[in-house]
Amino acid sequence: MKYLAMGIIGVVLLISLYSDIRYRKIYNKVTFPVFITGFFISLSYSFLYGKWMGLGMWFLGFMIGVVCSWAFEKGALWAAGDSKLFLACLLWLMLFVHPLIASAALAGAVLFLHFGLNVVLRLMKFYTVRITWFNKRLPKGQYPGAITIALAVLLVVVI
Repeated sequence: MKYLAMGIIGVVLLISLYSDIRYRKIYNKVTFPVFITGFFISLSYSFLYGKWMGLGMWFLGFMIGVVCSWAFEKGALWAAGDSKLFLACLLWLMLFVHPLIASAALAGAVLFLHFGLNVVLRLMKFYTVRITWFNKRLPKGQYPGAITIALAVLLVVVI
């Protein structure tokens, strides 16, 4: 089950990375099916192996993810498509990582990487003022949120 979940996360992240970098949009036809299947599979998996305690932990971890996703969207860290991608990846991560650890680690990794990528981006823009192609690719100094989510999921899975 762990390898299936990692494969699904990998495929959805690759598709979302491509569309977010190329078109600056993450499509619902990619995130909704992954979110819905991840919701029901991780919910049943946590109840099957943890009974009511596992279901409670799953619900608490999912609610932490929803609140973090909403806060990241309202705090202008990313857009709505990134929030859906974050929750879809979180639901599949909950299959092989404890739900509370998965939600806290993924949210912390997103914040850490967002801050780090912003620092690198500002340094690159500062030192590459005359390179116009670089400045045109990043409108308003923003980069695609799928990059942060993909790196955060990779960080959580590796650690």
